[in-house]
Amino acid sequence: MYIEGINVKDKLKIKKSIILNVLLKPIAMILSLLYTPVILRYLGAETYGLWTTISSTISWILTFDVGIGNGLRNRLVESLDKGDIKASKHLISTAYVSLSLITMAIFIFFLVINCFVNWNSFFNTEENVGPIIIITVIAICMSFILSLINTISFSLQRSEEAAYRGVIIQLINFIAIFFFSLRNDSGIQLTIVALITGLSPIIVYGLSSIATFSRHKTIAPSIRYFKKDELHNICDLGLKFFLIQIVGLILFSTDSLIITKIIDNIHVTSYNMVYKIFGLSMTIFNAILAPLWSGFTLAKSRRDYKWIKGTIKKVKMVWILFSAALLLAVFIYKPITGIWLKTKLEYDKGLVICMAVYFIVYMYSGIYSIVLNGFGEVNIQLILGIISAILNIPFSIVLANGFGLQTTGICLGTIISMMVGNIAFTIQVNKILEKEHDR
Repeated sequence: MYIEGINVKDKLKIKKSIILNVLLKPIAMILSLLYTPVILRYLGAETYGLWTTISSTISWILTFDVGIGNGLRNRLVESLDKGDIKASKHLISTAYVSLSLITMAIFIFFLVINCFVNWNSFFNTEENVGPIIIITVIAICMSFILSLINTISFSLQRSEEAAYRGVIIQLINFIAIFFFSLRNDSGIQLTIVALITGLSPIIVYGLSSIATFSRHKTIAPSIRYFKKDELHNICDLGLKFFLIQIVGLILFSTDSLIITKIIDNIHVTSYNMVYKIFGLSMTIFNAILAPLWSGFTLAKSRRDYKWIKGTIKKVKMVWILFSAALLLAVFIYKPITGIWLKTKLEYDKGLVICMAVYFIVYMYSGIYSIVLNGFGEVNIQLILGIISAILNIPFSIVLANGFGLQTTGICLGTIISMMVGNIAFTIQVNKILEKEHDR
């Protein structure tokens, strides 16, 4: 039975998740910052740039769940809120079985194209990357299924559990890479890095799944509870989320590949370092937003639009503080990273300030996207996402080559592509809230 409005217990759960997320994310970031210079020295600037490009390109596989993860998240919140345990078990079982079948299909498809693609030519390198590609694809396919446990945690209003997993994965990566950096593994460094970063999420997600479903046995997945009708229920909304993921991936994850193709792998390293540092703001900001997705779903279900409006205002105040911090970070970035990395990287003129603006725009987009995701209102995101993804590549190439801005132009191209969506998302959320207020 529905309860009118978000009650005190729900608010406390959401606040607890936000606080724990915000506390845990910096720990994960510190670990990432600690092992980044270690892996950079271990691989070297050019090979590190190559690894960044390979991992970001192959990570596209993680979006090919046909929206099952995000579709499950909204539907599972609703079924759990109603206390319908049987429906929840059907939803979870259907999601796991379907995702397993999709993963098998993806891997078979990869085996086929692997026979025809020259990976060395594709990644513009003389290093033999074939074995690295295979290791990375197998690892991502396995974690693809197991990472569904994060969706379960979000639906149970326990998003902090996903943050715990992130910390543990980073800790494993740091310890393992630091250990191997002390050895002389000439010629196999890239293979070792691929194995470490591939196995760590598999181990963490696998053990977490066992622990979670031991506590919540009534909703543990089972092949017997696979239900074709529930797949339609999940994918009806999930397919739209899937398409948004695809266009988002094209918009946000093609920069490294574009730099590799039109400039070189060394520029990927400098670009990636700026992105990594300023991206810390987005990581913490997302820690605040993560619990709110399911919170907005619950609030809409209970018609508590007053809570939604109040929450948006609070998050926008946090966004202003983060934006100010990013602009301040522009002035201290180079001396700080020089000490951190213990090596000097060359940056294209304007790249640092451009990256700060990029994440200010990106964070703003996150505020209204998370509201629309929670509402299940994703049509405008899909349409504008496609337009932005299409425009981003030519904008980036023209600004980088035509105007001679190099990596700064690529960053600027993505900013321009995002702006239209930001304006439209703000207008749509305000219209929805005004409409519901008038009812």
